[in-house]
Amino acid sequence: MQARSRSSLLPFAIYGSKGCFRPGRHASLENGQIMPMAGIIERYAPDVAKNPFAHSYAELREAIVDGKPPISSAERGLEALGVVFAALESATIGQPVAVQDILLGHKHAYEDAVLEEMKTCKR
Repeated sequence: MQARSRSSLLPFAIYGSKGCFRPGRHASLENGQIMPMAGIIERYAPDVAKNPFAHSYAELREAIVDGKPPISSAERGLEALGVVFAALESATIGQPVAVQDILLGHKHAYEDAVLEEMKTCKR
């Protein structure tokens, strides 16, 4: 799996019959109005703005009450951690690192360095 940088994914826009939405930035409406992201959240998702974990609570409730499977899974979480740790490992050793090498425990210089640092902090 090859990670794409955030900058390679932006900018992009979603076009509709009433305007254009640029995620993380603003919406351009058909009447020429520009609505900044903060205004969009305040108007259309005020609960999320007040509680950034509201979607997680709603998902948990749906899983318990309705038996709906979660959006993500332990496997997806492990994969995401593998990507992050592969990047950290690569920065530590100065070489490309495959996510699979992290998940299988074949490469662990970054983790070893962190564990060593934790030992010195306990002293």
